[in-house]
Amino acid sequence: MKALVLGGAGAVCSETTRDLVQYSNFDEIVIAENNLEAANELIDELGDPRLKAVQFDANDYDSMLKLFPGHDVDSPDFYITPGNHLTPMIMTRC
Repeated sequence: MKALVLGGAGAVCSETTRDLVQYSNFDEIVIAENNLEAANELIDELGDPRLKAVQFDANDYDSMLKLFPGHDVDSPDFYITPGNHLTPMIMTRC
């Protein structure tokens, strides 16, 4: 299975990326990021061969339509934890 993390190198979603690397068994974890330099730095830091970065602009609707279907799971949507932390929630495609 392939996971897609939108903005996966940013302040909040990089934590989702870290969690997926540490706790998931996905075959591939794709960081869809406008800032490819930050995405590649995170990939180098984490050193997991399952990680891959792709250029992504959330304002480009057509590119979203092309990118999303190739993945089984995508993130982020957010929810507030009891401690008032903004936390990414992973969504699965059914």
